Formats: sequence, C-alpha cells, structure tokens
Amino acid sequence: MASQPSPLVVFVGVGDDRRSRLAAALLAYRARGRVEALSMSPAAVEPDPVVVRALADIGVDLLGWRSRAPSAELLQRAAVVVVMGYDSQTLDGSPRAEDWFIDDLAGKDPETVRYLRDAIDRRVQRLLVRLGGADAASLREG
Repeated sequence: MASQPSPLVVFVGVGDDRRSRLAAALLAYRARGRVEALSMSPAAVEPDPVVVRALADIGVDLLGWRSRAPSAELLQRAAVVVVMGYDSQTLDGSPRAEDWFIDDLAGKDPETVRYLRDAIDRRVQRLLVRLGGADAASLREG
C-alpha cells in the first residue's frame, strides 16, 4: 500500500522572502518530515544576522533555506498557501489560502525579532496540528 504524500505548504513572500523563508524553515523543523514546507517569493534577500541568530537559538538553520520563484504549479499542488505580508490580491479567493499579517523582520532589534519569530512559530504549530502532522502534546515536547 502506497503512503500518502506529505501535504505541501507554500509560504508566499510579498515583496521579498524574509518572512516566508523563516516560516518555511520553522514548519519544516516542527513537522519533521510530516509536512513539506516551501518558501516562494519574487525576490530573495540575504537573511539578517539577527534573524539567523534568533532561529539558531531554537535549533533552526535559516541559512540552509532558499526560496523558489513564483510557480502556479506549486501553488496548485499546495494543501495550504500562506501569504506572508499584506497582499490580499495574492489569495485570489482560494479556500486553501490564508494571509498571516506579520510585520517585516527587516531592521528589527533582537527582542522584536524573537517576538516575531515566536508569533510565526505559534501559527506554524497550529497549522501543523490542523494538517494532522502533529498533535499539540508532541509539539510541546519538541
């Protein structure tokens, strides 16, 4: 019997990939292979060292992540599309799409970056539970 493929979550960066790459890295870290995470953005930027450190503090390697160019095929294949920013037009009324209104990480101090990291991490964990990739108890243990 063939196993079901892992659900794909595409995080779409509005403008650049700062938030989408961070969210994809967090989901992959939390999912441990149960969900496939991907960052997609029209522009890739070098990660801010403050953001890299904030993720490393919780065991996530942001430098190993690259974003892909926008792809209609990947968006069609996705179980969930998460827009990281403020762009309701990207959603196109899709029932699989949601917008996470998260401030840009660019130029923020370490305390603010940790706050934003934790806000995204909480949303990632809730999404993982919704997709059946984890239960709340296993996330608390991880």
